[in-house]
Amino acid sequence: MRKQKLRTLAKLVIFAISASLFSCKPGEPNINERIFDEANLLTPAEENELFQPMKSLETELGPQLAIMTVDSLNGASIEEFSLAQAKKLHLGREKIDDGVLIVVALKNKKMRIEVGSGLEKIIDDAVASRIINEGMAPNFKNNEYGVGLLTAVDEIRKAIVNQEELIGQHY
Repeated sequence: MRKQKLRTLAKLVIFAISASLFSCKPGEPNINERIFDEANLLTPAEENELFQPMKSLETELGPQLAIMTVDSLNGASIEEFSLAQAKKLHLGREKIDDGVLIVVALKNKKMRIEVGSGLEKIIDDAVASRIINEGMAPNFKNNEYGVGLLTAVDEIRKAIVNQEELIGQHY
């Protein structure tokens, strides 16, 4: 009897995992391609909450957002690390270069918003700095990483939506 219950439970778990993995239509953004929480700062609920505005921005307007948290930069600068990761992830549409990568290095206490050239007229260094200093850092000081990252995603999304005509324009 107990073995049968365990088998039934195992089947339900496999079904739930399969359903969640294949719930995206082909070509739609997938949470596993946009949120990389290697430092384990986020709960699954926070990841889902973060992913929804990221997904809607991508499906509605095209720009791609991703989040990466790491324990340490292992000697690299935040600039070197975030640029290398953004290139590795191939964020943004080809020839438009409209990707954004938010990077958090926990032990280094570093954050960066890496912006593709097709969004730099919308999210320049001053805007990225303001988002980090006013939205992320205060929440991170209280160990509220999900709130800080959601604030950043919302601010980035608002900036892009409010200036969508500038998407893809390069300096």
